[in-house]
Amino acid sequence: MKKIVLIEPSAPGFHIFSRYHLPRLGLPLFSSLLKQKGKDVTIYNQDIKALDWKEILEADLIGLSTITSTAMEAYRIIAKIKAYRQDLPVVIGGPHVTFLPEEALLKGADFVIRGEGEVSFLNLIDWYENDHVKIENINGLSYKIGNKYFHNLKADLFSNLDDLPFPDFTSIKNYDRISNVIIQTSRGCPFDCKFCSVIKMFGQNCRFHSIDYVIENLKYQIKILPKKPVFFYDDNFLINKERTKLLLERIIREKINIKWSAQVRIETGYDLELLKLMRKSGCNVLYIGFESVNQDTLKEFHKKQNIERYSEAINNIHKCHIRIHGMFVLGSDSDTINTARQTVEFSLKNKLDTVQFMILTPLPGTDTFYELQQQNRLFTYDWSLYDAHHVVFLPKNLTPLELQIGSMLDATPKFYSKLQTLKRGTISLLSILLFLPSWKIKFQNFILTGYARKLIRKWKKANLEWINILATLEKHVMKKLNIKNL
Repeated sequence: MKKIVLIEPSAPGFHIFSRYHLPRLGLPLFSSLLKQKGKDVTIYNQDIKALDWKEILEADLIGLSTITSTAMEAYRIIAKIKAYRQDLPVVIGGPHVTFLPEEALLKGADFVIRGEGEVSFLNLIDWYENDHVKIENINGLSYKIGNKYFHNLKADLFSNLDDLPFPDFTSIKNYDRISNVIIQTSRGCPFDCKFCSVIKMFGQNCRFHSIDYVIENLKYQIKILPKKPVFFYDDNFLINKERTKLLLERIIREKINIKWSAQVRIETGYDLELLKLMRKSGCNVLYIGFESVNQDTLKEFHKKQNIERYSEAINNIHKCHIRIHGMFVLGSDSDTINTARQTVEFSLKNKLDTVQFMILTPLPGTDTFYELQQQNRLFTYDWSLYDAHHVVFLPKNLTPLELQIGSMLDATPKFYSKLQTLKRGTISLLSILLFLPSWKIKFQNFILTGYARKLIRKWKKANLEWINILATLEKHVMKKLNIKNL
């Protein structure tokens, strides 16, 4: 087994970051591990490069990694592979199939890697190449023999992250089109957000790379993708604030000249000393999960945040000339038809730089998914719609159409309206003329607002049929709706 092709399927639809190519880390990590074993590895990220079917069908093994919104495309790829080469082994992993392994096997995959797959995948390769390896001993593996499904014991989480090699992004076809240098410093999350699959996949006990490892990986990756901004891929970059401060101080001390961004919680904005250190080390954007401006919704999501202090944190971050991308989730049982309007008003009042008003999406594996499924409130299992931009369940205090319109056709267009575009353009021009320190931020906001407006128009055009489907549902008594795939 020499030639291995790994595939990350494309995501459907349009969103504010459609033009940014950020491959997930799993396949580049697998590539490094496989190359250490002498394998010839190629990665196709469909958002970056179209699949070369000749190369795929000539491979010895195919590996796919999928999240829920890309699962339908992954299954389409598997079906095409099996139509031409039934004997070509196909392995699939990622969050979606971790929680629905039998679905993936039914769709044609030969094996499913559940959870963190570094050890399981290599053990599967060993099984193919060595007669003494027993398949039932490969933890984290699911497979099918005849009509019977087998799910081996759950694999342990990878304990020492520093034992992993640096991810190999050069295996990705057209890797120079990757938008950011991608660095991960930790796995897991200590929090318990109801709608999030991170802790189900990676656990609540956080594991960290050493600062030395992160610094060396950072130096290595910026040589591969020079002049690209850095994105720290952690689900929460500030799980351990003191450790993060030490990392940022090393970046400054070693004069690593980068611009970087990361996902953080709103509490980051309460620490001015930390914010100044972040800015000095090159931070220019923070992606903040506000989730809601409804305190009852935060409680429902298990999100322990104080809305009354949101403005304080936002002001502190802006004082340090760091942009804020606000992320909100609409559609909880506590939300009403007014919540979307209140959310966009909050975002404009507090001068957030960019936003995403996402629709609550019940991802398999999450408490939200199982709760809504048990309540018979999911009305489609078309996974391509599970992208946070389509309503796929029956909300409690509003209809699916009201939630869809409120988020994608009302709140989002209001934030990125013609008036807001004009305001941001005027502020940007004045900032440049007056040589204000924040002129770059203002100019980027103006450019992104124009870009977002184009995406909104594309989304509307591409989703007319979906809006009509929801409008049809609107005419029925939702409680009596027979839940089926649409």
